[in-house]
Amino acid sequence: MNLKELALLYSEIYIAETDLVSSQVLSDVRPENYVIFKTKPNSKLTVYLKPEEYKDKNLTEFLKKILVNGLKVAPEKVSFAIVKNPFPSILLAKNPNSVAILFGDFLLEQDNIPSETVVCQVFALSEMINDETKKRTAWNKMKEILDKL
Repeated sequence: MNLKELALLYSEIYIAETDLVSSQVLSDVRPENYVIFKTKPNSKLTVYLKPEEYKDKNLTEFLKKILVNGLKVAPEKVSFAIVKNPFPSILLAKNPNSVAILFGDFLLEQDNIPSETVVCQVFALSEMINDETKKRTAWNKMKEILDKL
C-alpha cells in the first residue's frame, strides 16, 4: 500500500510528504476530528482554544480582558475554534476568517499554512494567566496581527 492509499483510508492521519496536492489532502482530512468551529456572522478573527480552556470561566474572562478590554476587539468580531486534537496546518484553510490566534501549540507542522490566513500562535491561556513575561510576549504578537485588521 502506498502513502496515497494510506491517506485515503485513514483520513485522520496526516502525511506531510506525499504526492497529494494540498486540496486533495484537505478534502481527505476531516476537520471535525480536530476542531469544532463556533462562528459568528460578522466575525473577523477566530480564537483557537483547548476545550477545557473554552469551558473555564476564569480563563475566558482573562481572554476577554486581553482581547476586548485591552486590544479593543469587539466581541461580535470574535469566533471560536475548539481544538480536540493537534491538527495539520492545511486545516487552517477551513478557518472561517482571515485571522487566527492559536492559544496553544496545536499545529502538527507549519509547512501548509494557507497564504490567505494570518496566523498568530501564542501560549495557552492557562500558561499565560500567571506569567507576566508570557502575557507581554503574547500581547505584542497579537497587537501586531490585530493592527492589520
